[in-house]
Amino acid sequence: MTIEIRKPELEQLLREEIVRGHFQSVDDLLTEAIQALREKNSHSTRLATPPRKNLAQFLLGIAFCRV
Repeated sequence: MTIEIRKPELEQLLREEIVRGHFQSVDDLLTEAIQALREKNSHSTRLATPPRKNLAQFLLGIAFCRV
């Protein structure tokens, strides 16, 4: 697969990260970026789901609904 980078400033950022030693190659950089994106999306999905109640919280909720 060939990936074309059309923005010179983006190519410069990639080169700088590799030169600084943060990554060995563009492949390594892209792998880290994709993993970070997946983690971020996974984390935000988990935050959107309301936490499950334990039994005590559930029973308290029922008790207050009957009042």
